[in-house]
Amino acid sequence: MRLSVLGAFGGALICGVVLAACGGGGGSGHASGAIPAATSGSSNSGNETKILVTIRSGKAHAKVNAHAKVGGRAAKRPAYVSTNAEGLQISVTSGSTTQTVYADISNSSVLCTTSGNVRTCALSVPTLGAQETFIALEVDQTPTGEGANGYGTGFAGPPNGPNILAAINQSENLSSQLGGPITVGLTLGPVVSFFYDCSSYWTPPTPLPQTYTANFGDDTSGFNNSGGYTAGGRIVVTAGVAATGTIIANFCDASGGYEDYATSTAPFVDVNTSPVPLTVTSSVSQVTVAPIINNGTPPPSTAYSTTASIPGDAYYWDNLYLVVAVNVSSSYPSTSASTITLNNNLTAVNPFTGETVNQLSPTGGSMPYYVAAIAASSYSFPSVAASGTATVTGTDEGARSGMDAESAYGAGDEDCNNGSGAPLATVAPSSSISTSTWQESFTISAGATAGTCTFYLYDTKAGTVTQPISVTVE
Repeated sequence: MRLSVLGAFGGALICGVVLAACGGGGGSGHASGAIPAATSGSSNSGNETKILVTIRSGKAHAKVNAHAKVGGRAAKRPAYVSTNAEGLQISVTSGSTTQTVYADISNSSVLCTTSGNVRTCALSVPTLGAQETFIALEVDQTPTGEGANGYGTGFAGPPNGPNILAAINQSENLSSQLGGPITVGLTLGPVVSFFYDCSSYWTPPTPLPQTYTANFGDDTSGFNNSGGYTAGGRIVVTAGVAATGTIIANFCDASGGYEDYATSTAPFVDVNTSPVPLTVTSSVSQVTVAPIINNGTPPPSTAYSTTASIPGDAYYWDNLYLVVAVNVSSSYPSTSASTITLNNNLTAVNPFTGETVNQLSPTGGSMPYYVAAIAASSYSFPSVAASGTATVTGTDEGARSGMDAESAYGAGDEDCNNGSGAPLATVAPSSSISTSTWQESFTISAGATAGTCTFYLYDTKAGTVTQPISVTVE
């Protein structure tokens, strides 16, 4: 029998650096820690599945090759596991018989050898019968009761047990493969503990919607209008103008690693191996969301809704972004700030720790984004006397760093230029933004030259602009 563990994920420490990371379990197993023997009377009695685990620690890149000695033949197929993994628990059940292997796959394990940044671990699980159920848990601790052969008797229990990084529960009917090489593909799904927003660091590849446009920007200060922490940041859109942008998030495991370089999609699972989709929700009807699917395909307009389910293939696989596209309709007003929330629905109790996994993160397993619109009190000043003044008031909820003005023609701050780039007026803030009304006033000072110029107010953190404001100097 050959076991090929496909689609577990390589991890890196980026999330662990930015956010603090949040374990006996396992069911029946072999008490001595030796490799269990196959059950007497099994169709493939005496066969063992050989698993070769290769972890590339420096590249967040790891793979598993597995094959079995069946009829003197062997085969291999690559797959991936997390570089944060220290232990692997694999339970095999056939009928009323369950045997479990607890393997040390850490850098110091006797099952493993290291050359450069590559760690290779060779282990075995039993072959029990034609109908088998596999439960595999990838964890961040080595097994307890470990013998000289690298196998243990279990993993630590509450409250100091390991975090579960990936898992699978899968049944296979192998009867048609008996008598020859038997292949089973097990795709370990990632266990998400918390999220980390990467919108300000990475730009999605075209043709995906971009993270930033003039009408869609990200204030990474991390605060909403009341000064409370919002892990996903503050999104600013242009009031009255339709906009589409992207949220780029990495999902992080409980050991603080983000998942990277997978070879195939896998469903998100909880620590009890149940597949549950992640979701993204909007609190208002004018803000709609949709996941990017199929390795970077932009969602069709019909996919946008106030709630979207994120399937297992909603990643951009080159860097395993969890990419969500956000559409803001043109009716979105400046007076109705809202939230978009990336929801971790994988609520389950880790049997090794006794704690609910997605309650361990700083955000309780979900990540909110605060959405505000930037607007102006007027978008047209049709009659301003030469050398005269006028006042425009901007509204930008949660903009603790305030607003500024910029010409629509040329890059000069606080200018209002005509189509040829000549300044006809200046636009200067009269005061700092009010944190009670979230309004800031600007004085338009016309020059002596008649004509029409255009400028914008903009959020100084997000860069999002208002609709264009025109001034006619007479």
